[in-house]
Order: sequence, then C-alpha cells, then structure tokens
Amino acid sequence: MTIISCQIVLLSIAILVLTKIILAYANKNKSKNLPPSPPALPFVGHLHLLKKPLHQTLARISEQYGSITYLRFGTRPVLVVSSRSLAEQCFTTHDMAFADRTHLPSVKHVTFDYHHIGAANYGPHWRNVRQIAATEVLSAQRLHASSDVRVGEVRDMARRLFQPWNNASMPSKGSDYFEKVDLKTKLFELSLNVMMTMIAGKRFYGENVEDLEQTKRFREAVEEFFSLSGASNAEDFLPILRMLGMGGAAKKLNHLAELNKEMTQKLIDEHRKARGEKKKTMMITNLLELQKENPEKYSDETIQVIAVVRQIRCL
Repeated sequence: MTIISCQIVLLSIAILVLTKIILAYANKNKSKNLPPSPPALPFVGHLHLLKKPLHQTLARISEQYGSITYLRFGTRPVLVVSSRSLAEQCFTTHDMAFADRTHLPSVKHVTFDYHHIGAANYGPHWRNVRQIAATEVLSAQRLHASSDVRVGEVRDMARRLFQPWNNASMPSKGSDYFEKVDLKTKLFELSLNVMMTMIAGKRFYGENVEDLEQTKRFREAVEEFFSLSGASNAEDFLPILRMLGMGGAAKKLNHLAELNKEMTQKLIDEHRKARGEKKKTMMITNLLELQKENPEKYSDETIQVIAVVRQIRCL
C-alpha cells in the first residue's frame, strides 16, 4: 500500500469517527428535551454568534427563540433567561438548583481551588465563608468602625487632585488653565488604599507608604489581575486549546494568584507577630482574634479567602 493510499484511509477513518461523534452529540441533546436553541457549530457551539456588546446579542437571540434559550459555549451548556418573572423563580423558588457555580479552569488558583465565596458550591464551606463575610467584613458595625479610613482616604485623594493648582507656577498660567486628570486611575488608587488599610493597615499610593518594594509588587499584581480577570478565556470553553499550550491568560492568572496568596499570608504573619500592637478595626487582626477561639473555622486559608472577598468588594 502506497503512502497516498494510507493517508486516504486514515482521512476516511477520521471523517467517519468525527461524523459519528457529531451525530451522537446531536441525538443526545434531542433526547434531553432542551429549550429552543439556534443552530450550533461542531465543537464551538454558539461561540460564533457572540458579538459585543454581549447583552444586546443575547437580547436578540432571546427575541427570536424565547425567554429561555439554550446555548453552548464550546463544551459548556448555558441557559439564557431573559424574562424577569422566570429569573425571579430561578433565584427564589428554584434557588437551590442554581446555587452551585461553574468551575472554570482559568480561575481555579485565583479562587483558592474554588474555595472563594463567588466560586464555591453551596455547602458547609460556602455557608461558613458567607457567614464570616457578612458579620466580619460587610456588616454595618464593621463598615461604621472603618468609616474614618474611607473619609481620610477621600480627603487625601482630593488634596492630591488639587495639589498641582497649589504650585507656585500656577498663577502665571491664568485662571482659565485646565489640566486633565485620569480619574479612573485615581479612583482605583483610592479603592486600593481603602481596601488595604481596612484589611491590614497599609497604604499603597500617596504618602506614608511602607515597604515600597512589597507595595510595588502588590500594586502590579492587583492591576494585572483585574485587567486579566475582566477578559474571557477561550480555553475555559474549548479545552483543546489548553492541550495545545494556548492558555496564556490562565497561566498568568495562576501566577498572580500564587503571588497574591504569598503576599496575603505574609500580611497574616505580620499581624500574628504584632498582636496587641495592631488596631482592632483591621480585618486581619479581628479574624486572628477569632482564630484563637475557633482555629478550624478561622484558618489562614479562610482569612485569605475573606481578604480576596474584601478586595473584590472594594474594587
């Protein structure tokens, strides 16, 4: 048998196997009595239909196929609910059926192996983290206790915004002089300062910044993390891309997660060594006090998870 004949035979077998897989998948979906769905492509599903802005694309699909639409993002099934009354049922009457989270591979390390409150499945761990977050992080009492931090940081930002106008050279530029301000960056700096002061008593921007090298590393990690986390990772929906080594964003997120975990643990160790010297309004100090009473419930890993909850809440 010649080389060309072998190639033809192998190609025929590949086409036959591929056709069988596609037909089997199509028959499997038909037998599940799924909601209406647009025509899908093999492997990619309905990913080719997604255009920006996404909410308008989903609205157009819902107008054509109904208030409950079945989509497939690569290997992941997606249910689009566009009716207010049906959405209310999903989160009230049938909330237990929708309580678990989708575990996307790209955020496994970022969410501490899916232990973060936004990624954990409903169960004892989720209830524990939620209860701690509600009472020790997001309660009215804790927010009131840290109100001075927020007021101080807002005043500091306002002072830094007006600082250029206080320079000696400003009067010579006239009363009609204007200067552009990157407000998005300023608000990000404000949020990060508020967050880290409430968590660990550290400022990362402006004056009175301690441990410049550590704060620089943390700032860079946080900025890159939020720039990456806002983007979709194709390898979450097409696993073959990971096999081909094309999961660049996921690798960066994993590296940043390890860096964040390392720095958060360092903050915990610093507060543990300085017990009695840190203010009780700091979140880590409060949680370490509770850890003495219940080490299992308030483990270091749980404190790290709560710290990430606070970061996302503030940013």
